[in-house]
Amino acid sequence: MKHALMALIFGSFTFGGAASPLTQAEQQAWLEDIDFYVQQVKTQHIQPFHTLAEADFYLRVERLKTQLPVLTEAQVETRLMTISRAISDGHSNYFMMSGPHQHFPFRYKFFGDTLRVIDTTPKYRNLLGLSLALSTG
Repeated sequence: MKHALMALIFGSFTFGGAASPLTQAEQQAWLEDIDFYVQQVKTQHIQPFHTLAEADFYLRVERLKTQLPVLTEAQVETRLMTISRAISDGHSNYFMMSGPHQHFPFRYKFFGDTLRVIDTTPKYRNLLGLSLALSTG
């Protein structure tokens, strides 16, 4: 029930191009960004390969680069986050929300099997507390 409600809610929003593979121009931009990321890891860390072997780091980076034509932007960002985490350095981060993104004006919370609007922007304050139900029609 909870998963069906969440699918209904999030399925009602249009995510402009979020599921589209990268264009050639976007792939080129990502290649440049990934190269910059690699350079930063190598130059900004005292010992970046103490947990993840340097060869494994480069293998992951090259795999990401070769997969760019079939990945979405969110998938590229997730893979960069995974590589950063594999370094196991608390100072290594990739902030997924650093680029253009869209926020929705609602926050939801389940109370038992009932999903309610618990926060929103002033424009939608009249919806606070509203119970959301799965349509059966």
